[in-house]
Amino acid sequence: MAFLLYVPGAVVVNAVASLAPRRHAFAGRDEWLYTVVLVSFLLTGLVGFLLAEVGLFSAWLMLALVTVFSLIVAVTMGGRLLSSPLAIVKPPASIPRRGAERRTSRLQMGVLAVLLLVAGALFSRPAEMLRGALDSGVYVNAGVALGRTGAILQRDPLMRELNNDTGEVNELLQGMSRDRYTLDRLRMPGFYVLDKKAALVLPQHYSLFPVWIGLMYGLFGIWGALYATPLLALLGVLSVYFFARRAFSGGAALVALGLLILCPVTVWFARYPVSEVIMQVLVFSSLLAFLRMVQLTREPPMPNSAERDVPYETPQETDARGPWAGFWGLLAGVSLGEMALARPDFIFYLAPLLFYLVYWRLSRRWRQAHTWLVGSLAAMLTLYMVHLAFFAFPYTLDVYHNVIQNVRRLWGPLLLALYLGVGLLVALDRLYPRLRSIGLGAERLAARYRWVWVGALVLFVGAYLLYNYAIAPWQPNVNYTNAGKSIPQTVFTTWESYIGAPVDLGSRFNLLRIGWYLSPLGMAVGAIGLLRWIWGRLAAGTGLFLGMLLILSYVFLQETYTEAHYIYTMRRYVPIILPALILGAGWSCQWLWSRLRPRIVGASLAWLVIFGLAAFFLYTSRVIIPHVEERGAVAQLSELAQRFKHPARTVVLFSDGRDEPNLVATPLQFVYGIESFVLWRAYPNLNDKVVEGIVKRWQRDGYEVYMMMGANGGKVHFSGLSLEPVGNWQYDVPEFEQLYNQKPFNVSRSYLPWGIYRVQSGAPPAPALPFKLDIGAGDYPFMVAGFNKAEQVAPGAPFWRWTGDQAILRVPMPSSADSKTYDGAKIVLRLRPETPVEGQAPYRTQPLTVTLTLDDTPLGRVVIPLGSDFTDYSVAVPPGIPKSEPDRGTALLHIEVPTWSPKAAGASGDGRTLGVQIDEVRVEHAAQGAEPRKISNATIVEQEP
Repeated sequence: MAFLLYVPGAVVVNAVASLAPRRHAFAGRDEWLYTVVLVSFLLTGLVGFLLAEVGLFSAWLMLALVTVFSLIVAVTMGGRLLSSPLAIVKPPASIPRRGAERRTSRLQMGVLAVLLLVAGALFSRPAEMLRGALDSGVYVNAGVALGRTGAILQRDPLMRELNNDTGEVNELLQGMSRDRYTLDRLRMPGFYVLDKKAALVLPQHYSLFPVWIGLMYGLFGIWGALYATPLLALLGVLSVYFFARRAFSGGAALVALGLLILCPVTVWFARYPVSEVIMQVLVFSSLLAFLRMVQLTREPPMPNSAERDVPYETPQETDARGPWAGFWGLLAGVSLGEMALARPDFIFYLAPLLFYLVYWRLSRRWRQAHTWLVGSLAAMLTLYMVHLAFFAFPYTLDVYHNVIQNVRRLWGPLLLALYLGVGLLVALDRLYPRLRSIGLGAERLAARYRWVWVGALVLFVGAYLLYNYAIAPWQPNVNYTNAGKSIPQTVFTTWESYIGAPVDLGSRFNLLRIGWYLSPLGMAVGAIGLLRWIWGRLAAGTGLFLGMLLILSYVFLQETYTEAHYIYTMRRYVPIILPALILGAGWSCQWLWSRLRPRIVGASLAWLVIFGLAAFFLYTSRVIIPHVEERGAVAQLSELAQRFKHPARTVVLFSDGRDEPNLVATPLQFVYGIESFVLWRAYPNLNDKVVEGIVKRWQRDGYEVYMMMGANGGKVHFSGLSLEPVGNWQYDVPEFEQLYNQKPFNVSRSYLPWGIYRVQSGAPPAPALPFKLDIGAGDYPFMVAGFNKAEQVAPGAPFWRWTGDQAILRVPMPSSADSKTYDGAKIVLRLRPETPVEGQAPYRTQPLTVTLTLDDTPLGRVVIPLGSDFTDYSVAVPPGIPKSEPDRGTALLHIEVPTWSPKAAGASGDGRTLGVQIDEVRVEHAAQGAEPRKISNATIVEQEP
């Protein structure tokens, strides 16, 4: 990996230096080294992306191609490889500096090294996000699958064999409406069925981030795939620093880097795999390259120039400005273009560039460096169009569905505006000789009265920030249901809301929520610093930064366009908005220590702000830093995969609710290569006979089939196959709480237990009476619908389950002689209304009435007193009830009960809707002449005849 991130970049940079010698091409060896890593990063990612598109992705092939490229560049451009092989990758000599400058440079280098060590420590424990059904897990699964198979498209022969005419596709593939989505099936959440006949599965999202995950997987295995995110995050904060050192100052850049590293949002997403992390690298690397290109395309400074970025140049160095400007233009174009390979919202980042292109053309200031910029960007966008046509079109069209519909409705005015706009630009370009004097006059006026338009911009941005942070959160907030009805505001803003207390839902609170992680002080000094920077430092080279910031702020502060729970939704602000505010804080501190007099007061205030923000960040991160999201997932999923002795000839069929199975099935399929399918339809829509036919075909083809059953795994019931228990497995990991209204602080437990069964040929024997089912222990085949996962009060205590409002339990039931009706029996259920808490009254206020129905025949109702512990309640099953499953010897017991919510009752943060706790079920032979009787203060109040 070190070779890939150093050698190709060193070869390219030194080759350019050999053709255009210039002492001041870089501010120091650290900037040279960063540029080398950046070139290597862009080149390696591009090579991997191209290989992935043609299905030849391999870490070692990438290494070979990058090596060949480096050799070609070294021989054809550098020309020094034959005489000195090491010279082509050797850092340049140190720039001669004065004593004070040399000491300052060494101090900054030392601080930078320390900060990078701190970043490495904070970023070094990635989230173990192998699970499915989340964007983060989909990225990792797609990247690992790419590393395993060498292609973006995944081939799935068993999926191809599913028969659509007999309904097999409906049972194992999740359907999507073609009125809303481009493709009609999902293999699993995040993975489209691109072409069933060709057995092709297409991961969602754009592929550049998975390419890096696949590269790290190919080199270092599954842990390498997870460490791709910290590696990119480290490169991301470095990109922010080196841009800030050019656009702001060295001191402000170091302060901003330190605060950015300590920021809890940075720490979280440096470990949590989402594509905004790689976007941060591309955004600030493109901004730095663009800034350098603009600086080098200006007229060369005079020998006595005070221009701080270009010291005195010799005539030879002045001549070298053109090649270096072209180099930075090329780098900017590739960086901007690779954004199009990483995320579908890249268009917002590229939008400000259009104004530069128009201005350069109309003002006749087009330079060769601009051609390098546009040419490289055009090449990358062409690659994007190819990728869109073959791989990204369903995801892109689904993401922009509403936008496309709005454009279609307004296509007439938009098309007219496009024609008029293009015509106006062409007319202005053709009339340039006549308008040249007017244009030059306008430029002189803009330069002379810079304070007017920059002041207006400062006032506009300042008013926007002030209103959205300090005024809008206090105004009445109106939300609407999907039906368009207004929702009364129940959560009102308080002063505590600015540091994490509850705040209402809605986009008007987004800036306030950013302040949860920056503090009110951080928001204030960040905003003031940004405004001061606009006033004093905004120039042609930094205008692209401000343009991106304004557009992205408008898009994502007005609406997040994501699942708006925190801390997850803060990912929208990672690429540019959050770093910009922290850069503003660094610039404010720079003003304090350099401008405020007496100097000791200014320096003291600056350090007070720095340490205050750092303390707030560390306090906010007190849970985030030691926490590892999904810790233990790799070990648990790897252990599960090892249970299947022949993974290439194994099929795992998951039966539970619609979403829970995908959490485990996705990594089994795409990380470990074990064919996995999910029964996504719920009871009673699931077709048992169709599923049984699929399983029998797999068995005939030589596959060993397993069932993994969750809380409602019994929704499938085979008549010609039996289930042999082979063990239990559980997904048990910590997860940071996900809150919508307030800042999260706590870590919860994600616990998902499963029973594993081997599917055997032959009908299962009917359970004999008396029958006893211990709920929570081997009960999976009997849980049909409406049950929650097994729980216990304390480790070692018995398990039990909550029902929902309606639960269905499969129980054995003796048949009459004609096999069309049930014989008499007695059902005993061990129930409890809620877990009693010593010294605390029950949360429910009324005795609990439970209604029991066998198939479609009502049996009776029982009343459970409040505060009671688990107690047996029996109900008689009279003979003669019609059978719903004539050939299976079982019946479906429906349990209907009023529900409550612990969260609504103030008992906990559990938002589930819960019915009654059930610990045991017994089915016994009917007692002759038995009548309903009072049992433990609970009475059957109604017994159906």
